[in-house]
Amino acid sequence: MRGVGDEVALPTEGRWSQNPWLRPLLEVLEDHDQFAVVLMDKQRARILTVDATGMEQHAEILSDVPNKHATTGTDHIMSQTQMQRDHDQHVLGHAKRVAEELAAIVDRKKLSRVVIGGPVEATATFTNELPKRLQQMVIGTISVPLDSNYERLSHELKAVQEKAEHEDELKIVESMVTAAMKGDRAVLGITETLAAIQEQRVYRLVVARDYRIEGKECDSCHVLVADGIEECSFCGGNLQAAPDLINRASHRVLDQAGKVQMVSGAAADKLAGIGIGAVLRF
Repeated sequence: MRGVGDEVALPTEGRWSQNPWLRPLLEVLEDHDQFAVVLMDKQRARILTVDATGMEQHAEILSDVPNKHATTGTDHIMSQTQMQRDHDQHVLGHAKRVAEELAAIVDRKKLSRVVIGGPVEATATFTNELPKRLQQMVIGTISVPLDSNYERLSHELKAVQEKAEHEDELKIVESMVTAAMKGDRAVLGITETLAAIQEQRVYRLVVARDYRIEGKECDSCHVLVADGIEECSFCGGNLQAAPDLINRASHRVLDQAGKVQMVSGAAADKLAGIGIGAVLRF
């Protein structure tokens, strides 16, 4: 299943540069990380993945779960207690089937996040049957019918995803700031960050979404700087204006097999007055 109208909105802006303008794309990637969604009750389950392009269903599971209440004519065959026990065992078996299928999809798609939806009793049983590694991937739950359409699911999932993103971003920033204060493989501020990029030491570049700064790039060695000097301190070459300094810095980090993290909300507040930092490889 793919949602209708899955185009991702990007801001319109005119720029002239030899490199693609990465910032809007990085922000979209941060907002639309792919994750798994499990919708289930005691007998049925659907497993989907969600990303910036929409939703795709990967599995639908239907289990044979007997009634837990005695009906007319069955009392002489099976006691109420026996029926309840049989019912619970089948519900548990259903949860295990779904957990095994989810684990296979997570591994195949290399996912790191899971959202669970459905009645509390069924989802609680299911969560308990998940391996520890999958339990740690669960970022939230939603209350929706099993056959919810794309629009309903998108609305419910958005809040869960945004909350999880903000929590992850805050942890990353807090860890980076603490490490930088200790001088332990992290730096804060544009000057120190650009120096680390030049030395190819950056594992993760962290930038507040509202952070903007202009700088310069050397014609010869292509070092990036943010101060007002006119001559490159590395090679003595001429410095040209680089109004898209953060974009160029992002390209460098990605070219060095690093990561770029755009943060907002409380995480960006932690970088107030700084705007940028980096987690270092060494």
